[in-house]
Amino acid sequence: MCYVSLSMKKKLKEKTASLDSKWGQGIVPNRNVGRIIDSARIAVRKLEAIGYKPILFMGKKDKKASNKWVADIITHLPLTSTTKNFLEKMRRAYEFLLTKEQQPNTDPSAEPDNPTMEQGDSPVEGMGHSQDEEQHSSLAMEQRDHT
Repeated sequence: MCYVSLSMKKKLKEKTASLDSKWGQGIVPNRNVGRIIDSARIAVRKLEAIGYKPILFMGKKDKKASNKWVADIITHLPLTSTTKNFLEKMRRAYEFLLTKEQQPNTDPSAEPDNPTMEQGDSPVEGMGHSQDEEQHSSLAMEQRDHT
């Protein structure tokens, strides 16, 4: 798996350096947020067109609760009951990560290099395949094998 935030090509580095919080503060009052989100949707479609299967998570602070985040997902996947179920769990997991990231860490040496969630701390417990999903997957594989 690849866990890279952004590519570090020289040209991209220069571009991202110009996108600081001042830039973001100028976007909101000028009502250009919708254009940027539309560009993200188009980028997801373009990635799909060249053979990638992207899922884009976007989180922002909840207006009702200052310590809570809400996330949206942009994906190419058709919304079946299975994809809806898994994407909802992934969305909750992403919101959980954003909330944890926001919390101040009093002792940076206390954080492990490879953090793990403690039992009962995860918003996506039971994310394994249900019996129905396994039967559906098996059926799909059988149909593919017979064609």
